[in-house]
Amino acid sequence: MRVLMTGATGFIGSRVAVRLSEQGHTVVAAVRDAAAADRLKTHRVPASPLIASLDERGRLADAARDCDGVVHLAFELAPDIATAVARDQAVVAAFASALRNTGRPLVVTSATGLLGNTGSTPVDEDHPPQEDFRLAIRHRVEADVLAEAAKGVRASVIRVPILVHTAEGGGPLGRLLATARRTGRSCWIGAGENRLPCVHLEDLADLYVRALEAAPPGRVYNACGSDISLRDFAEGVGRALGVPAQGLMPEQAVDQFGPFFATLLAVDNRVSNARARSELGWEPYRSRPSLEADLAVLGRGS
Repeated sequence: MRVLMTGATGFIGSRVAVRLSEQGHTVVAAVRDAAAADRLKTHRVPASPLIASLDERGRLADAARDCDGVVHLAFELAPDIATAVARDQAVVAAFASALRNTGRPLVVTSATGLLGNTGSTPVDEDHPPQEDFRLAIRHRVEADVLAEAAKGVRASVIRVPILVHTAEGGGPLGRLLATARRTGRSCWIGAGENRLPCVHLEDLADLYVRALEAAPPGRVYNACGSDISLRDFAEGVGRALGVPAQGLMPEQAVDQFGPFFATLLAVDNRVSNARARSELGWEPYRSRPSLEADLAVLGRGS
């Protein structure tokens, strides 16, 4: 398959590109500029660059028409989440317009975090977002993607958890580790009993490939491999970095983590991966290290 990708220079996208190449697919990476194209070479990402920013939607649509499928990972943050979501909706619409009535796959990235507080029991992909949760607006993108399934697009969504990990670091987990190093402490919020989903980067990349190759149209998949309590996570970071772990009052969380992480780290975000296992044969952590094991390796390298 010739696959158009966005986000191929990123923490997740670069590994997805590698997995696609290993499975015999050819990757075309839509990148913002020549500097981003150079990063593909520097980081040995097996993809041919196409200079096209997310704002050049006509160019992206034309590129999609020349490919057998699209994997969309890029999500550009804006001053407010509503602006970022509106931009993402426009990009999805451009890809969908090129793929309608072809049966070709369109795999779009979302996040388990949009559900907000799910409670203590893992929920499936049909569970509604928490009412008034500030990140729930991203659900609009999912709705747009799923609507394309009735228009001849093999459209699917992968919800990525906040704690995507690897022994090499990077991504949101890397930023949380950097916060602990900078502040000299690793913190949980309140009692820290809420649980957060996690997944190994290689397992996540594998799920993207499986969805591209075999996902039925109109599917959402929770890309959760396991979960961990916020307190256990904070204590694991503390042990890895050799800094004290401690609790914070909820009103102190923004000062420690910033508004984005303070919002996501405070909720019980428990999701089921049963659909990805049953429909795509996904087996997270069957051959990958746990989050705790990767934290230990990251600590030794600090």
